[in-house]
Amino acid sequence: MRKNRIANLISIIVLSILLIASLGLCIYLLLHSVSLRRDADAAKAALSEIEAAGYVYEADAQVMVSEAAQAASTEAEARTREQILSGIQARLESGEGTTSVIRRLYPDKLVVADSGRFFFLPIAGELPGNPFLESDWATDQDGRMQYVGSDTAVHVRQGIDVSRFQGNIDWSKVAADGIEFAIIRVGYRGTSEGKLVEDERFKDNIEDALAAGLDVGVYVYSQAISETEAREEAQFVLDLIEPYDVTGPVVIDIE
Repeated sequence: MRKNRIANLISIIVLSILLIASLGLCIYLLLHSVSLRRDADAAKAALSEIEAAGYVYEADAQVMVSEAAQAASTEAEARTREQILSGIQARLESGEGTTSVIRRLYPDKLVVADSGRFFFLPIAGELPGNPFLESDWATDQDGRMQYVGSDTAVHVRQGIDVSRFQGNIDWSKVAADGIEFAIIRVGYRGTSEGKLVEDERFKDNIEDALAAGLDVGVYVYSQAISETEAREEAQFVLDLIEPYDVTGPVVIDIE
């Protein structure tokens, strides 16, 4: 009986100790929580003061810079797009052809129009480019092209480009009008079947122009879409001009 009382007393003492320890732990945790909350409130207040003073975190600054750059890029793209569209509209309204307008948009490519389609061909970088600018040229009161650039080494000669569309030409009158040379169409490649066709006025034009004392160059209206067709056109021209004294350029006219 006595042993039971002692055991009960010991249990009560142990439980009391555990209760006191638990109570103390709860009090500590409560005080610590209050301290942490005070520290958090103080930190928030300090951060608010920093932000109010105009300071930002590095991560936020990076986000702000990225957003600003994106906005500036979008704005610049919109301005560029508007300028391009305005330029295209102005050129089309002035009567400039669609193909010509498109070529201005792709100065680093040869733009070829054929049967409602456009082909964009790379320009060989090793070939010398045309050194002239559009502003180097102007038309006089007679509608003839004149060089108005600053290169004193440039010498201008007056010439004409002819094909069957000009009909029967009086070449003596052409020579008397100050025309020094003619670029005469040899022929063309058909758009439907792709056959090479000699210009029906070629022989008359080249023989009469040479007889009138003009220098002569020639061209073929090309619609080649492969190297094989381009070589075929070149040989076509060389065969037709072989009997004549062609001193001017031999041109492949890519339209």
